[in-house]
Amino acid sequence: MGENSKKIRLGICMAGAVSAGAYTAGVVDYLIETLERWEQAKKRIKEKERLDQKLTAEEELIPLHDLVIEVLSGSSAGGMTAAVLSYSFNDGSYLTRRNGELISENYDCTENRDSPTKLYDSWINMVDEEGSSTFTKLMHPEDVVTFGQMKSLLNSQPIDDIASRAIPDKIDFTPPKYISEHLSILLSVTNLEGIPVDIDFTNMGDNNPTRNVLTTHSGFMHYKFKEEEHIDFDYPPLLITDDSKDRLALAAMATGAFPFGLSNRKIEIERKHFEKFRARMKAKNMNVNLSLPDNHNYTFTAVDGGAINNEPISTTFRLLEKKRKAHHEEDKHYVILIDPFPTITNATRIEDYEHPGDEGYALKDQFFKLIQAFRNESSFKQEDLHERVAGEERYLIAPSKKGFYFLACGLIEGFGGFMKKAFRKHDYQLGRKNCQAFLRYHFGEEPQRFADITGVRLTEAQEAQWRYDANYSHRGMEDYHPHFKIPLIPDMIMLQKTKASDFKDLNKENLAELQKVRTEIAEPKYNGLTTQELSEITRNIQDRIDQMVAQSYPDIKKMAKGVNKWLGRFVRWFPRFVKKKISGSVSGKIEPYLMRTFSALTLEQKELVKNYIKVIENGGKYQKTAAVEAIVAKGGERVVSFVEIIDEKEEAIETAERGTLKEDWSIAEPGEYIVTNGTKRREQYIVTPENFNRKYVKTGENSYQPNENAQVYALQISEENIRKFNLKALENLISSPMNPVYIEPKWELSQSLYLDDYLVVPVESRDEVYCIKKDSFEDTYSKISIE
Repeated sequence: MGENSKKIRLGICMAGAVSAGAYTAGVVDYLIETLERWEQAKKRIKEKERLDQKLTAEEELIPLHDLVIEVLSGSSAGGMTAAVLSYSFNDGSYLTRRNGELISENYDCTENRDSPTKLYDSWINMVDEEGSSTFTKLMHPEDVVTFGQMKSLLNSQPIDDIASRAIPDKIDFTPPKYISEHLSILLSVTNLEGIPVDIDFTNMGDNNPTRNVLTTHSGFMHYKFKEEEHIDFDYPPLLITDDSKDRLALAAMATGAFPFGLSNRKIEIERKHFEKFRARMKAKNMNVNLSLPDNHNYTFTAVDGGAINNEPISTTFRLLEKKRKAHHEEDKHYVILIDPFPTITNATRIEDYEHPGDEGYALKDQFFKLIQAFRNESSFKQEDLHERVAGEERYLIAPSKKGFYFLACGLIEGFGGFMKKAFRKHDYQLGRKNCQAFLRYHFGEEPQRFADITGVRLTEAQEAQWRYDANYSHRGMEDYHPHFKIPLIPDMIMLQKTKASDFKDLNKENLAELQKVRTEIAEPKYNGLTTQELSEITRNIQDRIDQMVAQSYPDIKKMAKGVNKWLGRFVRWFPRFVKKKISGSVSGKIEPYLMRTFSALTLEQKELVKNYIKVIENGGKYQKTAAVEAIVAKGGERVVSFVEIIDEKEEAIETAERGTLKEDWSIAEPGEYIVTNGTKRREQYIVTPENFNRKYVKTGENSYQPNENAQVYALQISEENIRKFNLKALENLISSPMNPVYIEPKWELSQSLYLDDYLVVPVESRDEVYCIKKDSFEDTYSKISIE
């Protein structure tokens, strides 16, 4: 087929996200994984062609065009991701490996048996250890000094440890073919000192001292692992070698230094690079009005790049365009923005005008409006709007998931992920799933344009295999017509055609085989915090606040004395009381805030059994009265409860959607009963023969009536009962009735408890607690006594 000289050039821009960088890591890992599977397939095909060997039918379907990632850019968490990924090309840690090999089949998330990527290790594992979580370390008070001397509210040592672990032992940049050997890493930073810049005007001569002086605080750190021919770009690249490999990690920590939360960083730029920057600004009639002492480098204090430029799309485009014009002018380039927190609205919706009122804003309101205006304006980049870039060259990957809690890490302004590894793993898997859908159904071109861009014209069979309908969402509408496109990055997993529905007798023995042919990543499940976890988090925060108050108490005494002598004496005489009051005034607001924020808490079974059984018994005893349908399982039958959000209320529905395996599967063993309730919901579940025969009497073919053993204690979780029995863990159901509390029953699948649902305990065993939906319970049970 010959070697094609055309290549697609790609820039990956990653927005700030704090701990939701776990989502970005999932997106990027799936992207690299997909490119690797494709590259290996192309390599096998080209080797066969060289040896004049016949291709398989599957190999005939694989497109042979090429794509190269030229730029990795980002701010804050996105910049950290760019740095960690680029490091991974020096030690081969850019792929998840199982038994030392790339995982060839579809899988949801990295498992304990796998060798994880450097991104997974940095963003999901972080510095969690047995008995000590990342959050515990962020709260550790070892760094606490007086409040006036502290650099951050959190202990930043864990961030240092993560960065240190990401640095490879040796710089040996050997990227795969789909990564440019001249890869640029571009990190946005906020320069707290700023750089003064003079703007020259035509009517002001060299002898006229009048200048328009501006100070710029937004900047970029540009890094490369291999020198390249000169490119006329504002920020000259710094070369990463064994001697300078720590600098990229320092810049990554700087761009991720969330203001006040994490420590700022000192960045030193070699004088020769600063002078290059000065010269390039001078060529644009902008003079850097800063005189460095002889033999001095330029040093500045850097914080979160996202504070000023959270989504550096335009700068990424400019660098990509400069590289294209210098080295590969015929190639097409694209920029993909990965943004865990995009500002999204419906394109058909026009914002309603709100009159600001006739009185104007009071000082307090004006202050907060001004802060918001600064933040909005920093996000509103005129250059991004005016840049001559076609809209089809920009693509967005953002969180998409049915139901609430798109991002588990998104709570508490993005800091939620530090609290629990499961949150980070949830977002990583969601990132993988969203990237999978993006590559298959969104990132493509029409067949003719595809051929023009890639230099490869697909066969009819290839088009039929890969094409997708970009107008799929309009099917069923009167004006619908298909609009077929070809993915620019083919996902080799799409060639694995076997579906779950092809298995006639699915059982636990061949379940692993089904996992191999499942072609879609499952949606991750968000289970919130347990009450025990929330208590531990609150305690860690309280301990840090107490230490901060204790360390700052000498300053507090001086301040009190400065107000008046009696206040000074009171603070000096009653230190324990004053410290407790100060700490309490802060921490007293934290627990209610966390309770509101993590409204979807999880109650573990051991906690339910220990603390709730006696409370539930106060609700009374109930007899199950509604008949059920039941069949004896042959073994291997599937009972699936999928969850969808319908009218902002969860309903379980039985379906086998597109043959996709979900975590909610139950597989019946031979002899077990598959039971269907006679309610509107028609819930299905599996019951062991012993339990079923003890609780039900046969009344007809597949029809059974519950007997006296099918009794439960039950308590309706109403607002009245939550207050009456002081059920603090359930109080959020009152303030946020649309957000559930999750229950972990004895079986694997968690349950969602909403206001007015029932918690029940089997009378016979009194050894478990689970929930039943209000309408199902009231259709199925009748009260027989009050205890």
